[in-house]
Amino acid sequence: MAHNYRYNDMKKSVPSIFALLFAFILISCGGNEPAVSSAESLEEIFNTFGNDPTFDETGFYFSILEQGSGDPVTNSDFALVSQITYAADGSQTGSTGTLPAAISVSTQAAVVVESLIKLNTGGSIRVFIPANTGNAMQTAVFDLSVENLYEDVTDFNTQSIEAYADLEGLNTTISEEGLYFVIDEEGEGENPDADSRVSVIYDGFHLNGQVFDSSNGSPITFGLRQVIQGWTLGIPLFKPGGSGTLILPSSLAYGEGGNVGIPPNYPIAFTVELVEVVE
Repeated sequence: MAHNYRYNDMKKSVPSIFALLFAFILISCGGNEPAVSSAESLEEIFNTFGNDPTFDETGFYFSILEQGSGDPVTNSDFALVSQITYAADGSQTGSTGTLPAAISVSTQAAVVVESLIKLNTGGSIRVFIPANTGNAMQTAVFDLSVENLYEDVTDFNTQSIEAYADLEGLNTTISEEGLYFVIDEEGEGENPDADSRVSVIYDGFHLNGQVFDSSNGSPITFGLRQVIQGWTLGIPLFKPGGSGTLILPSSLAYGEGGNVGIPPNYPIAFTVELVEVVE
């Protein structure tokens, strides 16, 4: 398996690097303009980035890089937000990569909320959080870009899955639990149930096509009570020899916690072949 985690670990939510990129933002910002660290000059940092930022009274500096032309961001929105982090010398130190963070704006740190609500959809902002005594050891610099807005996480998942199915020409069926599936081959024999132990060949991928896990063409055996809910519900749709696609909203996958290679709140998809019902 690509990430060397067992399927009985698939229910566990663990912090991902995707989420940790936002961790350093959890810095308190007072109402007074903060002092500058003796180790660095804010003016030098601003010059390095070629910005003449504005001071926000909540305690950080910002430059609007692109206002955006879509709907204005509000603290009640669910948003796709890309982030790039920088060192004080301007070198890039991290990013959210190919998958933006899927976040409820209101649940973020105050500096993130105050930054995002200055933008419209499609906009981006550069934020400078100065080093403070008893706080950050060095000035934090990062860009936030608003990719899209949604009503909530369910709206994000539904729109993402339906857009993917339309793009791929998939004629999906939706279970009452919200699982999207396509049966290419039904297979023969008896369907497993939620208490069965099965062998499955699979590939797991994000809806942008990026693979995060695979059995590499070999069957993996596991109990259907030991896996994420989307698999417990989805594998019994097939008989041995059957194959198809399962598309899981985050509520049936890794939810708010995410997992290795899977950001929080994201839907994911699997192509699966049920090789055998072991018991």
